Amino acid sequence: ANPAFSYYDNAGFSTANPEMDEDTQSEVRIGAAAFLHLLTGADSYKNYFANNYQSVRPYTWGFWFAFGGPIQDIMLFYTNTDSPAANIRQDIRDNFWQSATVGNQELLPAYQNQADAYRAFLKESDHVWGSNQAKAIQGNLLWNLRQYELNPSADPEYRAAAAGYVHYFHGANPMGLVYLSNMSAYGAESSLQQIYHGWFYDGSAFDDAATGVGPAPGFLSGGCNIYYQPDPAYAGPPLSPPMNQPTQKSYKDWNTSWPENSWEITEPAIYYQAAYIRLLSKFTEPESTINAVKNSPQSLPIIIYPNPSSDLFQVEIPDGTKIHGLQLFSAQGVSINVPIQKLGEHRWAIDLGDQAPGMYWLLDASGSIQGKLVRLD
Repeated sequence: ANPAFSYYDNAGFSTANPEMDEDTQSEVRIGAAAFLHLLTGADSYKNYFANNYQSVRPYTWGFWFAFGGPIQDIMLFYTNTDSPAANIRQDIRDNFWQSATVGNQELLPAYQNQADAYRAFLKESDHVWGSNQAKAIQGNLLWNLRQYELNPSADPEYRAAAAGYVHYFHGANPMGLVYLSNMSAYGAESSLQQIYHGWFYDGSAFDDAATGVGPAPGFLSGGCNIYYQPDPAYAGPPLSPPMNQPTQKSYKDWNTSWPENSWEITEPAIYYQAAYIRLLSKFTEPESTINAVKNSPQSLPIIIYPNPSSDLFQVEIPDGTKIHGLQLFSAQGVSINVPIQKLGEHRWAIDLGDQAPGMYWLLDASGSIQGKLVRLD
């Protein structure tokens, strides 16, 4: 319980140094003070935050950025409460807004200047081990401009800038690759077939989705890493890719362990996943559920259930609604000839038991999309 900076000599231990650096320890104390004031109401915590918040790196370094740490989110969250004084609340928001929109050319200015062809800018030297987490944090920072209502008239631009990072993860990148594991059953044409993980290791039944069951779906990998090197014990040919590639192609879909050390590229981590899910959550429909797909107001209010399913789906429309000529198409737009059995005036059954796992579109005779079906393996 020592409040001062601590450093312990870890010489002789083979593990990485678990200690926080001095800046991080200071920011943890400041962030804790904010939360403790919210929990207890004690003025000592409020005063500690007020006296020290300008010592965090977004202030001392002069910009907010993808590697700025949790203190950035904590401070913005704190401004959304009644706890800080009005002048402190405004100072934090002004500091963030100025950095994100003007001061840091890697945030909103990068979107405005089209600095990245895929609208998910991260400077080349920041494509490090875990770069996908940095990209997700970058997207979350841009979304914060909208979430904290710093300039509501620019909300559409803020949303579009943040969305670029979601699109990057979902395939709008130089690899044309969905950076999530084993997503073909959910509509992805090219997703990760392998990830480095103790559950889905090389040679296991869950090694490769292209040749077997593959890893569990939906895990975000570490991403491009321009600094990747195999262990010095590696004696094979150059691993290209991921080496000797343009920055955003410094990736390889493989999970071989030592001495190739694929974990520097394809290993997932809870903090990568958290940053991605947080960003993705800003673009999901709150009414969506796993058991039913309700379509947008532009299409008929069709209900499809169960959805996903491994074989049978039922389709229902409300009384008084008419629909003609239901047709099923693959995710690639190819017409699928499957029986569509009419069960009643407003109900149909569709059997996809003989079809490949994946996503299918349900269209009416006019060609309008009326629903999406996901067939599980």
